[in-house]
Order: sequence, then C-alpha cells, then structure tokens
Amino acid sequence: MSSDDPFKNIPPEKLQNHRTQPYFEVDSTSNDDSSEKKKLADEKSKISHLAIWASPLFLLIGIIGIYLGINSSFKPPGSIHLKSTEGSIVEIYDKTGTITYSTTGSGMFQVFEDVPAGKYTISVSKEGYGSVHHKRFSIASKQVHEEVIELTPIPPGLMITSIPSGVAVYEGYEYVGTTPIRLDPQEERTLKVRLMKAGYQSIEKSIDWVPGSRMDWNARLQESEGSTLFLQLTTAPNPEKIEFFNVTLDGEQVDYFIHKVSESPTHTVLGILIEDLKSNDYELKFTAENWSSISRTVNPIQTSEESPIILKRKNPEVRIQISAIEPIAGLQDLGVLINGYPTIFRTEDPGINGEMNLVLPEVHFGTGNLQIITEEWEAVKLDIKSETQLSETLHVQLERKPRYADLNEELLESLSLGELMIYVDAGNPTAENQLGRRYFTGRDVPKSDEKAFEWFRKSAEMDIVHAQTNLAYMYENGLGVDQNHEEAVKWYLIAAEKGDPIAQSSIATIYYNGRGVSRNLSEAVKWFKASAKQGESSAQINLGFMYENGYGVSRNYSEAKFWYQKAAEQGDKNAREALIRLRHTYN
Repeated sequence: MSSDDPFKNIPPEKLQNHRTQPYFEVDSTSNDDSSEKKKLADEKSKISHLAIWASPLFLLIGIIGIYLGINSSFKPPGSIHLKSTEGSIVEIYDKTGTITYSTTGSGMFQVFEDVPAGKYTISVSKEGYGSVHHKRFSIASKQVHEEVIELTPIPPGLMITSIPSGVAVYEGYEYVGTTPIRLDPQEERTLKVRLMKAGYQSIEKSIDWVPGSRMDWNARLQESEGSTLFLQLTTAPNPEKIEFFNVTLDGEQVDYFIHKVSESPTHTVLGILIEDLKSNDYELKFTAENWSSISRTVNPIQTSEESPIILKRKNPEVRIQISAIEPIAGLQDLGVLINGYPTIFRTEDPGINGEMNLVLPEVHFGTGNLQIITEEWEAVKLDIKSETQLSETLHVQLERKPRYADLNEELLESLSLGELMIYVDAGNPTAENQLGRRYFTGRDVPKSDEKAFEWFRKSAEMDIVHAQTNLAYMYENGLGVDQNHEEAVKWYLIAAEKGDPIAQSSIATIYYNGRGVSRNLSEAVKWFKASAKQGESSAQINLGFMYENGYGVSRNYSEAKFWYQKAAEQGDKNAREALIRLRHTYN
C-alpha cells in the first residue's frame, strides 16, 4: 500500500468492513479494454431498441398535428339568435372593430347565420331607451349563441349633464341639485334653468317644457376671468315680487341673479350673485319702491353671507282697531300671528268703549295671513293682499266663543233647545245649568232628575253659582242622587259665600234646623240677614221671626216688624199674618 493510501489511518477491522461491499460488480476474468467495449455495445443496443419503439408514437403525433392544422384553417361557422327590444338597432363588431352584422330597427327576434367562430361585441340602441354598447361574447364552431338584450326605457324629463360635473342647478330661483340631474316638471311651462359653479361663468337657458318630453342638455361652462360677488339680502317674508329692486355698483346699474331663496314666517332671504367683477371695492346701492334704500361698500373677495343686507319697509307699522259689543280691557291673553307664527305688538287706548288699538311694528310680509287670537274670543283672520293695506288702519270685530258667551237667564230662557245645545256642545257652563233646569222641569226634554243632577254638577264644577245652589238642593232632597246633607251644606256654602241669596237663605235654614251641621242660630241669623238684604222674601220673613223670638239675636220687635213688612210688600201671605199677630200681641 502506497504512502498516499486514503485508508492508512483506519484500523484494519474497520477498513475490512468498509471494503467488503464494492460499488459495482467487477468481471475479474476480463481486462479493462474488453470491459469498456462491452459497455459501449450495450448502450448502442439500448438506443436501437428505444428508436424502434418510439417511431409509431412520433407518427401518431404527426398525424394529429396535420389534422389539427387542417381543422384550424377551416372551422365550421356558428350562428347567433338575438332577442332584443322591438324596433331596436343592432350592430355586431368582430375583433378588429369592423361591423359584420347590423339591422335597422327590424324586430324583436333576429337570427344571424354563418357567423365565423371568434370573439365579437354587440351594441343595441333605440330612441327613448338606454343603449347597450360593446357587450362582449364568443362564438364557437357549430355553436348557436343565444343573446337576450332588453333595453330600459329612458324616463321622461330634462337630463342635464355638464363639463365640469357637479355644477349647481337652479330652476327659477330654486336650487334643485347638481349635475348630472334629471328634471321632470309635471306642468307645461317655460323652464328657466341656470348652471353655476365657483370659478366658472354661469349659464342660463329657457326651455319650453311639455310634460312627458325627453330632452338632453349637455352644457360646457367656461372658466371665469373676473370675480363674483355673493351677497345675502334679507327682506320681508313673501314679498309680492322677488325681483323688485335695482342694483347699482359705482352708480352703474348691473344685472344680478337670485341664486337662492329661503322663506320663514318673519323674513325672506335671497342669495344675490353678480359676476365678472374686478377685485376692487364698489359702492353698492339697493333701491325699491316702498322700501328704504341701502348703500354700502362691497368687495367680491371680502363680502360674504355672514353680513346680510337688510332691506326695510319705509312705513313698517300696521294699525288694527279691535272693537267688541262689551269692553275688552281684560284681554290679557291676546296674541297676534303672522302666517301662523307669533309677532310682537303694542296696544293703545285699550278697552275704551269696547275698542282697542293694536300697533304691529316692523311687519315684514307682503301677501300673508294675520290672525288675532285669544282664549275667550273667536279668532279674527286678515289676508294682506297688497302693499297699500299696510299703510291703512285695519278694523276687526270680536265675538265671544260660544263656550265663553255671557248668557243671562232671560236670554237662556228664550232659546230653543237646538239653540241652547250649540252653547252646551261648546262647553258653556251657564248653558249646561240651563239644560239641567229643563231636565228638572221637563221643558223641551223628558223630565229626569238624574240628568238634571248630572248637568247641575257639571256646571257647578265650572264655578257657576246658580248651578251650585241647584246641585245643593238636589243633594238636600235626594233628587237624582242619594240624599246627602253634608254635600248639600258644602255646595250651599260655596254659593252663599259668592252672594247667591237663595243659597244664603237655604244654608240659614239648615243651620236653624241642624241638618248636616250642628244647630247654630247665630249662623242662621247671619245668612238670613245676608239673603234678606238682597230682597229674598223667604229670608226676610225668617229673619223677622228670629228677631221676634230672640233666636240667635236679641229680641227686637221693631226689627221683626221691619222685615215682616219687607216680605209682605212682595206679597208674602205669611208675612202679612205675622204683622197682624205682632200688632195684637205686642201692642
């Protein structure tokens, strides 16, 4: 083993193990040259066998290639079956953009035969309908390609588009949106359409419009070389004419455009636009008939809507004279509405001879509605239809609402049932008491103590003193309700304290007899005297009796005679008998 042996440092036992398995078998009987020749021969033999087996495969591939080549040069054509909106125009383009098939509005179902295989696009259009442009599809050999294209009708209206887009659109003075936009007015009229955008010159166009029409306006705005002045003008609400003023800049009249109008109950705001100005200061002046003129210095760059120009009427005060049958000095809740909203006012000479003068300062309205309202009186409406009315004194007559009408007993007794029910239905408590009396007596209605009690109670709760006395009487005698002396005392006292003589006489009798209360002769004398002084004959004779016998008061025949005499003068038979008895007994 040579000195460069790679295995020299490996122990013998390991070396032996490493070499026991050679990488390939070696023919030990042959020499190196013969072995190499045999190897080459084997390789040639393998190649020869491979060529023999591969030849049929290459032949098959060639035949397929020839077939495919021939077939690709001649593909059987296909066809197109198209269903489209009736009367539409159809155009079919090949991949080069050439129209290969087309119709001229022929029908709904169309067949295109002998269409070469390939890629195509189709466009379908019809007037009044939205078009379909360059829809792509492919045709294969011998294929029937079905295409369904239904066009959508374009809705009627004026379609406005613009360059640039996003332009503000005004129809008259009203802002309606930005481009692109479709307008569809429902009445025949001339449309005044203006397009506006900052930095561009506005465009205005008049269009005679017929409902149901379809029109397009493709507008192109030019960039503006000058500056634009924007102003905000505040005027009276609902002026009779929007364009009612003249505008001058440095003494020269200029054209303007009202590009925005907003209404409120108290004022109208107009957006004013003046175009093509230099960026200089100008002396601006507004003048209008019946309005105070306005002058100020403006600059297109500095002026903004934050500093509005307020145009005031020259004679702003409106005077209204209110009259009524009765004095109206107590109208504490009087209010004035303009177009449904409260406004300020002042009064002059209130309540003198049933008249009152209202003065409305700064009345800012043209054609408008004015209302005078109060809780107890019918509202009065005035329509202001001209500017001249604002300088005149307006006259109105107030009438009480049925609910608050002052109905005296004589008037109530004279009313028919139908007339009475007008006031009852309005909630007039005096009329409700009268209806209770009619149910109690059976006049015009079936007699009913129960219904009489209900109407007396309803009226009494609304503080009608006669109804309170009547209700106490029903409780005292158990009419239409269970007898209840305590409730009778309660309602008699309420009415007596308000000065009703019948209630005073009745509560005095209750105190004398001690029904529902402890007997109290002093209280009885007190209420008999209060009633007697008002001319109630039953109270006068009873007061004389109290004085004659010294009940609740020191005995006093002179006072007894005085009150007996008062009752006798009213025809009281018992009072006359009392006078005779008093004369014979105490002479």
